Amino acid sequence: MELYEIMNQFSGKNIDDVELTALSDLEYILENLPNDVTYTIKRDEDLCMEDYFYDRQEEYFNATEEDYKKIIGECFMNDSHTTVVKVVGIRDDYDSPYYKSDHYVDNFLYEKYEKYNDGTWHNQDYIWLQETAKNKNYPDKKYLRWCLTNQTDMNINSENMFMLAKDGNLYVDVSCGGDYIVYKPMSKATFELIREEAIKNDGEYKVKERKY
Repeated sequence: MELYEIMNQFSGKNIDDVELTALSDLEYILENLPNDVTYTIKRDEDLCMEDYFYDRQEEYFNATEEDYKKIIGECFMNDSHTTVVKVVGIRDDYDSPYYKSDHYVDNFLYEKYEKYNDGTWHNQDYIWLQETAKNKNYPDKKYLRWCLTNQTDMNINSENMFMLAKDGNLYVDVSCGGDYIVYKPMSKATFELIREEAIKNDGEYKVKERKY
């Protein structure tokens, strides 16, 4: 992104109006000012940008179970139009003593397809849920209940997990430092065409045999 594009994200705005995806750019700029240059936030000169950024993140991604239920069946695409996602369900093991404390609702179920450089759509190379539930040597059968299709994956807690924001979009924090990729709602009909093409190109996803 060019410098003027970065700065246009902040121009004429108060800090509370700056989008979360732009806050990381602002934080980086402020952290790398010359040593003898300082800055303040008008409403609170003692406000630390790092703390502000953390608080904004916590508030922005504080999605409820009802918020997750609302996106079941919804489809999303990243800004570069190279990856599409459909949320197909949420974990339903409500009897687990860890369901609320570990926020299992974050581990929603989805299908994802990716566009190659030649413009064709394909399955994921590796689907964690399928490989975990159906591994030929060490299957973890408790996960079978969530394999709604051969294409279904689970949003596990990792550096590339999806996060549902208050604006209804999905985000991935690529670097775990606020370097977000945004997935915005897309046409369900377009998603289904992409899914059809990907499966036509690759076939239904099949679990690969692991060698130990």
